[in-house]
Amino acid sequence: MKHRSYRQVIKYHSDFGHVYVDGLIARMKYGSGGYTIKTDENGFRNSELKEGEIKILILGDSYAAGSGVSNQDRFGDYLMEKYDCRVTNLAVNGYGVDQQLLVYKAFKNVIEHDLVIFAPHMDDLYRNLMPYRVGVNREGRNISIPKPYFEVERGALTLKNIPVPLEREILNNASGEKGAKRHSVLNRFKNRFKHAINRFSGIHLLGKLSYPEINNEKSQHWQLMHHLIKDLIKEVDDRELLICPIPYNYVVENNEPQYYMPFFDRHCSERVQILDVNKPLVKGLKNEQLYLPLCGHFTPYAHRLVGELLANKLSLAKRKQAASTKQPSSESFFLGISCYYHDSAAAIVNQKGKIIAAAQEERFTRIKHDASFPMHAIHYCLEEAGCDIDDLKGVCYYDDEAWTIERVLANKSSLPKSEGDHLWTLAAESLFQKTRLKSSLVNSFNYQGKLHKTNHHHSHAASAFYPSPFQDAAILIVDGVGEWSCTSIGHGKNNKVDLLEHQMYPHSLGLLYSAITYFCGFKVNSGEYKLMGLAPYGKPVYKSLLEKEAVQIFDDGSIELNLSLFDFQRGGAMTNDRFSSVFGGPPRTGESVISEREMDLAASIQVITEEVMLRLIKRAKALTKSDYLVMAGGVALNCVANGKLIKEKIFKDIWIQPAAGDAGGALGAALDMTYSTQEDLPDSKDDSVQQHSYFGPSFSDAEIAAFLESSGAVSHTFRENDRAETIARWLAEGNVIGYFDGRMEFGPRALGHRSIIADPTSPEMQKKLNLKIKYRESFRPFAPICLEQDVSDLFQIDRPSPYMLLVAEIAEQLKKDVPELDSTNLLEIVSQTRSELPAITHVDFSARLQTLGKGNANTKLHAVLEAFKQIKGYGVLVNTSFNVRGEPIVCTPEDAYACFMRTEMDILVLGDRFLLKEEQQAWVENKDWKELFQLD
Repeated sequence: MKHRSYRQVIKYHSDFGHVYVDGLIARMKYGSGGYTIKTDENGFRNSELKEGEIKILILGDSYAAGSGVSNQDRFGDYLMEKYDCRVTNLAVNGYGVDQQLLVYKAFKNVIEHDLVIFAPHMDDLYRNLMPYRVGVNREGRNISIPKPYFEVERGALTLKNIPVPLEREILNNASGEKGAKRHSVLNRFKNRFKHAINRFSGIHLLGKLSYPEINNEKSQHWQLMHHLIKDLIKEVDDRELLICPIPYNYVVENNEPQYYMPFFDRHCSERVQILDVNKPLVKGLKNEQLYLPLCGHFTPYAHRLVGELLANKLSLAKRKQAASTKQPSSESFFLGISCYYHDSAAAIVNQKGKIIAAAQEERFTRIKHDASFPMHAIHYCLEEAGCDIDDLKGVCYYDDEAWTIERVLANKSSLPKSEGDHLWTLAAESLFQKTRLKSSLVNSFNYQGKLHKTNHHHSHAASAFYPSPFQDAAILIVDGVGEWSCTSIGHGKNNKVDLLEHQMYPHSLGLLYSAITYFCGFKVNSGEYKLMGLAPYGKPVYKSLLEKEAVQIFDDGSIELNLSLFDFQRGGAMTNDRFSSVFGGPPRTGESVISEREMDLAASIQVITEEVMLRLIKRAKALTKSDYLVMAGGVALNCVANGKLIKEKIFKDIWIQPAAGDAGGALGAALDMTYSTQEDLPDSKDDSVQQHSYFGPSFSDAEIAAFLESSGAVSHTFRENDRAETIARWLAEGNVIGYFDGRMEFGPRALGHRSIIADPTSPEMQKKLNLKIKYRESFRPFAPICLEQDVSDLFQIDRPSPYMLLVAEIAEQLKKDVPELDSTNLLEIVSQTRSELPAITHVDFSARLQTLGKGNANTKLHAVLEAFKQIKGYGVLVNTSFNVRGEPIVCTPEDAYACFMRTEMDILVLGDRFLLKEEQQAWVENKDWKELFQLD
């Protein structure tokens, strides 16, 4: 089941082989749609048990467990909803009758029940003989997963493989006893495939039994199944037992003879009833689909049909209507989507604008800046909201592709035919995907509702204003391009957003910054933050040349590019040969030595960006007369510029959307739809105010423990009340810690839930982190996370910075004299100690700052900072994203463990558990992991 969810759903059990992870809520991907499973504290799929006159316990495999459908759609839950009974379901995917018997023995005196419904599947004839089941490991290789099993010895059952071994054997061949048994499994699959071919071709081989062993009393299959059922009848004791054999789907669809029923009928007695569901299922085929197309399990319709058969057989009394009527939910939801450009994402908010969940697709697919349809992120959002796609009040896309197509066509018509045709060829695939978004929703989720669309900059504006703490604010959006707009100034008041002015394509500050990013050898839409980090190494000597040759800046912050220097309009490189001739030669190639030219160009474009942004906020102030400003768009992530805008004090305060780039457009789309389609919304938007940016998935201790156990990792649990002090001590000793806790961050920054943390007082720490853990360029600075109450003592700033969106200078009293260094070697420059906190002090004495207040959602890391302050005297740590270069920030415990083992990190913290590197087994992978991630 692992391939259907980003969560680990199944865990090891020493007595049963496996159960579900306890206390789990997981949405599973499946075909055209998905389903949600919920588990109880014992590791079985139970939720919202209702009291009833009769108490029923269900045993079975994936059919009874409900593979492919949500809990409430299974026949057991249908019985509990419609009839006066309480149903506890102990069925688990992949269980044979042997495991079902063991489960019943373990829980028969724990769970009160009057009746047992035993639903064996015909495949159990084979499963019962197997000492393992076939699974797939993280590398996609077939493995054997051990299970308990019985053998018949001298007429009685003997239990084997207890405790169940944890080791997983890779199935490379089919040799030996296990190989022979696996051969029988594969042969059965071939036999089923033959049945499928016959069915689809309209040919049916009469007289050939699908399970011939069921009528052969001398077969090992028959003997073992018979003794297992006898033992179950004995264990049920004086309670009633209803045996409901589940035939394979092709048996029903081909209306094969019920040759298996005599075997079960022989076990019938006064206490044991047999229910034949085959004929009613055959009859039900005429009305509706019985089996899910990809796996052959029951559809919700088939579950209801079986539920009615069980209710009639047991003469169950119907519930009173009042007892079974569900209360309508007081909450409704809006889903926002961004995709098909870069950083696709999904976000879900409720009818009051409260953010329920938001996540980037890259975190699930492990593809940096993944632009594909955000199927995984949507599943997660639905999971977190506890709703299905049909429960949504609406879905909104963050872009209007009609305007984008108009822009591309206009661009095409302005070029010579050959260049225009080339541009259209490059753009067509992405544009076609956007026009097919509704089809993607239908195909992946069977969504039948309306798809709403907003404008790109309107979605950014909504993401900036509605979650901000302001009732009235100027809005500034600056990015590369969205439809036609590159810069927009707007006004937000109460529950309404208006955009007032636009700078139109192709004259874009964002594209200009990306062009210099490209020219300096970094990746567009990924490496802009590297250019910002490189700027302090240089001098802005190219500023005047850029203004003379490349860009004209006007008083209101609008700009005009000299398009003859750029090739982005033609769908080619960002800059062309003419740009190269003006700025000293061809672009730097990736991974080559960074020269003084690149440093100075970075410094120059940074100064220009700051100047343009300052003029823009002055224009926004003049247009809106507001006291407050909100910002979004990719350029709003330029935290150096943001820090300088704050210092200008043009507005009383500025709030910047943490997910300011295209991923945040999904959140803006959801919010825009929420506020634009609902009537009678209150003027106050208190419910929508964003208090943090932890909107991704979290993982319970049970999920973490299940992963660690299955992976063979050696872990420990922190002693009570000793967690923060222990972590702080490790950090003070120079250890680098991968820190994984709570809900994942939404946006490009790691804010202490998926972070690598270290001691900022160590002069060697920046070099160690860059070269041995992050495997990235040596010039890159690291950010600090500090106690909010100490921020003004450590940095020259008078306000909190909870989202790492402001750069501030280190406090004067912490600075050290730095000797003049006549060198352009970045490693030599960065290795100089500039302050008491050298690992987080950039070459210009600045730091990209995150503060953590006591009331913040991240109370555990706040406690670590407090404890570290007691040891080192500073409540500040190095905080960098938990990933390596080219890899998305880790999402799951498995991602975190893999990153930990691939690098030279010393310790991994997973919630309230920790792992020491020296205790782990050697990390082995079939492929060099560095080939998995493209360098950014």
